[in-house]
Amino acid sequence: MENASVRRVRMMNNRPTLLLDGADTLPLIYALSDFPGADSRTYQAQKNIAAFRQAGINLVACDTNLLLGWYKAAEGDYDALRAELSYVLDANPDARIFLRLHLNPPYWWLRDHPEELIVYRTSEGDLPGVDNGDSDRLIRGDKDRLLRVSTASELWRREAGDRLRGFLKSLKNTPEGRALAAVQVAYGLNGEWHQLGTDVGPAMQTAFRRHLRALYTDEAALQTAWNDPSVTFDTAPFHPETFQSGDDGLFRDPRLSRRIIDAQKFIQLNNAETIVHFCRIVKETMGEAMLAGAFYGYYIYTGGRNAPIGGHLMPEVLYNAKGIVDFISGPAPYAENRKIDAVPMQRGLLESSRLNGMLWLTEMDQAPEESLAWPGGGNPAKMNVSIAMLRRNILMPVLSGEGAWFYDHRVDFTNAGVYRKRGWWDNPRLMREIAALRDVIERRRRAPYRPAADVLFVYDTDQAYIRTDCTERQYEVYSSIMRCGVAADTIYLKDLDKCDIERYRLIVMTNAFLITPEQRALIARLTRGKQVIWLDAPGYCDGETLDCRHIAEITGMTVRRHAAENGYTLTRALGGETLTDNLGESGARFCIEDDQAETLGTFADGAVCAARKGDQWYFASPLLSQAAVLPAVLASGAHRYCEGEGISVLADGEIVLLYASSAGEKTVRLRNGKTLTHTLPAYTALVLDAQTGAVLM
Repeated sequence: MENASVRRVRMMNNRPTLLLDGADTLPLIYALSDFPGADSRTYQAQKNIAAFRQAGINLVACDTNLLLGWYKAAEGDYDALRAELSYVLDANPDARIFLRLHLNPPYWWLRDHPEELIVYRTSEGDLPGVDNGDSDRLIRGDKDRLLRVSTASELWRREAGDRLRGFLKSLKNTPEGRALAAVQVAYGLNGEWHQLGTDVGPAMQTAFRRHLRALYTDEAALQTAWNDPSVTFDTAPFHPETFQSGDDGLFRDPRLSRRIIDAQKFIQLNNAETIVHFCRIVKETMGEAMLAGAFYGYYIYTGGRNAPIGGHLMPEVLYNAKGIVDFISGPAPYAENRKIDAVPMQRGLLESSRLNGMLWLTEMDQAPEESLAWPGGGNPAKMNVSIAMLRRNILMPVLSGEGAWFYDHRVDFTNAGVYRKRGWWDNPRLMREIAALRDVIERRRRAPYRPAADVLFVYDTDQAYIRTDCTERQYEVYSSIMRCGVAADTIYLKDLDKCDIERYRLIVMTNAFLITPEQRALIARLTRGKQVIWLDAPGYCDGETLDCRHIAEITGMTVRRHAAENGYTLTRALGGETLTDNLGESGARFCIEDDQAETLGTFADGAVCAARKGDQWYFASPLLSQAAVLPAVLASGAHRYCEGEGISVLADGEIVLLYASSAGEKTVRLRNGKTLTHTLPAYTALVLDAQTGAVLM
């Protein structure tokens, strides 16, 4: 048993384990949002906090702003911040609180310190933030380019840090302080540490030039890297903007665009180090009596053209600060997870979080079906769908060894806008379901976590800097393979050597555009004897050059450049489909010219665009269908829990969840060989014991 005053995340039972007041605590949380109507003092918040207490969930997340006690002409006070905690305790005296604390300075501070603010770089020029006079909900403003402080501002870091310390010190030896278990430091768009536009303001540029001195040491090295004999540390231009065209279609050549790559990497590094800076203040002030974390680690569906600016591309900075940063968190990908017939996925790469001992908390912020028209639980006629989605979205992170919170975010816009909060979960049927779900998880989590996935999706962060558009086509291959009834993990390429590679049978290299020679050797060694799927232009960049010969070295197939085409046709063995991906503008397409490779698909002109050679499967397009990937799944021997249409599976060694988006008889085959048959209506999440097949929910 840990010391009763200790709050920490520790690797126990093969998973990041939340220890609160010395006890192993289930990381399931009820969370209020930042909307004014979600204040913890409101009737609805009080009612819902109490309801979750009855369901056995005493962890509560609430939201407040450091600027509430940050005055210009008077000493700051922290009464308003402390009150947010106090009202939570009114509703649940046993609550342990996760406080999302927004670090935005007040509006008067922004006006007083123009040199500390963001200057937005756009294709129309560099624009200062718009002073619209709005001092409410300063967590927004990306698209509107509003007045905001730069994350590189040393003055803001210092003054916000002083007030953060003051607030935490004011809580010591108070009921609110004893109840506060964690501070989730928040800044950026929606408090989620996305950059508020492309910041090229004076604070950011000064910090960048300081970074260049540390990176290159002397100007000769900088000039060589940038291929510019005139550049100096004092004159180095700052060009992180993503709208600059590539050197080869969507690709940036490191020999020609190193200044862009360095600038984008710095924005990412600055963002991650700012999170660590504020988490360190929490730890220095409160010690092991307080956890610290942030929104970070978004990867899936956090891309597009703006990924190198607004993404979370340096999770390793937070992983390496473990103990200062205890947890990271984020929502599921909205684009797909809110579709009732879609394959569920996580925005974070949770196997990387687990392997690095970092607690991940998924924000379950999907409302019950038709909750706007039916406040308080959604449409009663679609309760089965709401329950299925609830089970699916909560068990996704849990079956990856992590945790989640039930967000109460959306409101009844039809009546009174954001100032009148209507609880998503304010429904007896849903609260019974949440209590049952909590009990199922709690009963099984005492045993050591046993992963069950034997398919591994590998994603890279560094490739974003050599691409002018980070395509979201990576979802299609994930969805297609998951519809084959397998269980899968997701991991960063940088963590590939940390995983238990022996248990995986199929490795999917989703966006391996940049592979260094060292990584190429590592991948070849780790994946030997396994089926590997490569997509698009794997290894086209080796960190120094762009060359199609790198693709041949990666896949083992001879390739050449090919004229851009938007579609290709698979062979009959792979379904005989014609798929159109609309990526012809990339300017870097490849075809296979290898007599020893089996043709799997062709472009319109007959050139081979998909092939298999030994254990290697190469598709020169990221757009794949279930029929296209099934042969690779079968060849790998990956376990298929269920076969047929309209199904997907989540599983660990204790629980199997079968999500059926179509009605009918479903046969489930457990890993021990036991077979069960269930007739299910459409949109059902069936939860089974992974060993016996007993129905748990």
